[in-house]
Parts: sequence; structure tokens; C-alpha cells
Amino acid sequence: MHSKSFNLIDTLAVGVDRIQRNFKPMQRQVEQWRSSQIGDERAKLILYAAFVDGELEAPRSLRRCPSRCGGR
Repeated sequence: MHSKSFNLIDTLAVGVDRIQRNFKPMQRQVEQWRSSQIGDERAKLILYAAFVDGELEAPRSLRRCPSRCGGR
């Protein structure tokens, strides 16, 4: 089937424009995530407080230590 009114260049231009329009917000979100990262030591302290000190607010079944660390 052939269409006289179909213009491939215009169609591709619209598609590329839509992609580029959505790229900037995604790029800003990724930059925001990168700037809010925490360091390894801070992450370890958070996990330690959550699992070792028992400060994790979660059901008991989810707080159980995996078998590789003794199952406590």
C-alpha cells in the first residue's frame, strides 16, 4: 500500500523530537540520583543499624539474617 500524503522524513522528525523531549527530564533525574548518593561507609552504617541493631521497621520475617551469616 502506498500513500501520497505519507512523508518519511517528517514522520522521523516527529519521532526524534518526541525522544529528545523526554530525554532531558530523564537526564535531570539521573543527575539528581548521582548527586544524592551516599558513600560506602554511610551505607554500611545504615545497614548495620537496620539489621544488627534491629532498627529496621519491617516484619520480623524480613528482618531475619540469611543463612550465610548464621541465620540469627
